[in-house]
Amino acid sequence: MPRKRVISVLCIFILAPGLLFSVLASRKSQNPAHDAPLTPQTVTLIINEYLADPAGSAAGDLAGDANGDGTRDSADDEFVEIVNNGAASLNIGLFTISDATQVRFTIPAGKVIPPGESAVVFGGGTPTGAFGNAAANGLVFTAGSGGLSLNNGGDTITIKDNLAVTVTSVSYGSSEGSANQSITRSPDITGGFTTHSTATGSGGSLFSPGARVNGAPFTTTDPVISSISPEGAIAGGDPVSMTVTGVNFVGGSTVRVDGTPVSTAFFSAMEIVAEIPLSVTNAAGTYLITVQNPGGAISNAVPFTVLGEIGINEYLADPPDGPSGDANGDGSRDSAQDEFVEIVNRTGAPIDVGGFTVRDADAQRFMFPLGTSIPAGEAAVIFGGGSPQGEFGNARANGLVFTASLSLNNTGDTITLKNSSAVTVESVTYGSTEGNANQSINRNPDVSGIAFAPHSDISGSGGRLFSPGTLVNGSPFSLGPRITSIAPDNAKKGALPFDMNVLGSGFEGGSRVLIDGQVVTTEFIGPSHLVARVPASVTATSGSHPVQVRNEGGNRSNSVSLAIIPPPPALFSITPRVVIVGSGAFTMFVTGLNFGSGIVALFDGTPLPTTVTSAQDLRVSVPSTVTAAIGTHQVVVRNSDGQQSTPAILEVIAPATVVTSISPATAK
Repeated sequence: MPRKRVISVLCIFILAPGLLFSVLASRKSQNPAHDAPLTPQTVTLIINEYLADPAGSAAGDLAGDANGDGTRDSADDEFVEIVNNGAASLNIGLFTISDATQVRFTIPAGKVIPPGESAVVFGGGTPTGAFGNAAANGLVFTAGSGGLSLNNGGDTITIKDNLAVTVTSVSYGSSEGSANQSITRSPDITGGFTTHSTATGSGGSLFSPGARVNGAPFTTTDPVISSISPEGAIAGGDPVSMTVTGVNFVGGSTVRVDGTPVSTAFFSAMEIVAEIPLSVTNAAGTYLITVQNPGGAISNAVPFTVLGEIGINEYLADPPDGPSGDANGDGSRDSAQDEFVEIVNRTGAPIDVGGFTVRDADAQRFMFPLGTSIPAGEAAVIFGGGSPQGEFGNARANGLVFTASLSLNNTGDTITLKNSSAVTVESVTYGSTEGNANQSINRNPDVSGIAFAPHSDISGSGGRLFSPGTLVNGSPFSLGPRITSIAPDNAKKGALPFDMNVLGSGFEGGSRVLIDGQVVTTEFIGPSHLVARVPASVTATSGSHPVQVRNEGGNRSNSVSLAIIPPPPALFSITPRVVIVGSGAFTMFVTGLNFGSGIVALFDGTPLPTTVTSAQDLRVSVPSTVTAAIGTHQVVVRNSDGQQSTPAILEVIAPATVVTSISPATAK
């Protein structure tokens, strides 16, 4: 089922006179006879993050070990993170956390969350780690033997104060409860909920209990990066001006790339700008961006990804159910044949991908044929099988629609593109969430996006579930040439070279006309008009000759046909030319010229069985019905292109008169 990106949040705030919310915090002294009086406080508490479905399935799947105790446990690694988003400390002693069924944990008396900080309650285990500042603040808890019991099918998490009054509540469904990662606010504290790995600044991480999505503490005097823009670049481009936003930047703060300082300009405590040099942007890979203050304090690290010149833009491991899952357009939804991988050229020049391979985690699944080129800014599509029908953007015209057994696993897999030297160009690993998404997973945005997202969630998709060969909105990656007509569209075999007008759209100064795949002399008249010289080598061969236009970037047009028409057949003689009425069926021998394959003899317009013995000789089986009556019959021969010879005449005559006797035989 498609994953939801934003869940419905139910927040209930109870208003007391004069306050947003009042809580009477009960503190008991060591002497029960002298209990402290209940004191009102304003509650500024939110649920910021929760995890109902730790990633993985086995104890050794440490990607799901949220509590850091060295073991992944479906109950122990569940957690709820609450944040005090007020300006004053908040006493949360005796507050409770419940699911839809019952109270699962009561916070010990006397516990206080500092302003802007968090507390974390795990389902169990032995939480190990700093969890932002939560561990240092004594605000990391476990629910005990019963755990938090957050249901994967959907549940409601409710926080109540020490008087059992609801402070805040979050309801979620099965998509969030089975997400294989936490659900977090994005941005932290103030934003709506989304899957953790897609939250801005998360770097793809699956959870961050006690900390912001980027792993930094909620409050600190050290520099903290909340986001960078852009988050990546395409290899081979210019240096990149990067805006770094966060907190605690000072004059003299320096952005570092993998620990190496780069030129940095200070704008405010929340914004600095760095120049990322060519030495970084020219080489594909992932680089860690940090900020170092003059005193030596270093921020959290945020990844900056330089994408290769060619790479994976979209993949479909789980074709949608029913007819809507027919990604290859062959009229039938098939769980294997409608899988696909889309490879995109991110540069402004064609790239030769002959010998490049596509692999999953188990084996090589496809190799591009030698000589295959992906035009500038365009895509190739490999389907899992079937008979793909459609244009798929410009991929069909460019000869870049292929089939292969892809075997993309629904439980998770790795798709790897390698060059002809078996060097990895780009690799994408996905999990069961993406593998069971009931739609494709696409870069967001197309081509240059660093992160992937479900296709229907991406802006401009219009709810589409996939877009093989095109942008998410269904339009081609680039404006390709298109031919609407050619004139003339035919010529006689053996004709001298001639000029042919090619009309259409999207033509460029560097456009070239191809006939039979070979470039011919081309004159650019305008964006909708080219003139091509048809050489004698084309007119020498009768039949249909494909005509295309190729732009300088490699994009090809649709194909139209130039017909080279052979001369009509010539009939020189028929043998016999005369037959006797009633003589029955016979074989006629026909001689002439230009007898092509598929030629047939017609008697009075009716085709008769014809055997070609050479380009000049035919044998025709003439039935007895032809000789049944005295008369003449018109004989012609017709080639498969419809051209006919001049006619010959077959005569059916009465038998010759033979005198057998005379009477009287003599006379006086």
